[in-house]
Amino acid sequence: MNEIPGKELASVLERKGFQCIEGGQHEKYYFMRDGKRTPIKVIVSRGNKSYSGTLLNYVSKEMGLTKAKLTEFVQCSMSEADYLEYLLDNKKL
Repeated sequence: MNEIPGKELASVLERKGFQCIEGGQHEKYYFMRDGKRTPIKVIVSRGNKSYSGTLLNYVSKEMGLTKAKLTEFVQCSMSEADYLEYLLDNKKL
């Protein structure tokens, strides 16, 4: 995946267990587990129309994923449960 529209990224995050906290120029999306915030946080700029290259690398790093796994996450072949399992297996949570 070379590019992800910013609105699509925000929408996917919300559908897969992230909660948006708005503030300033950025929206912070925290991954929620059992109704509580986890340390997994993705910062989405309101000014970016799309994410590619270095910004995708930052997003994948913030989410604890490889770039290939981020593609799976965005294209919906990785569910919220799969993502949680991946984080636990890789000791990210």
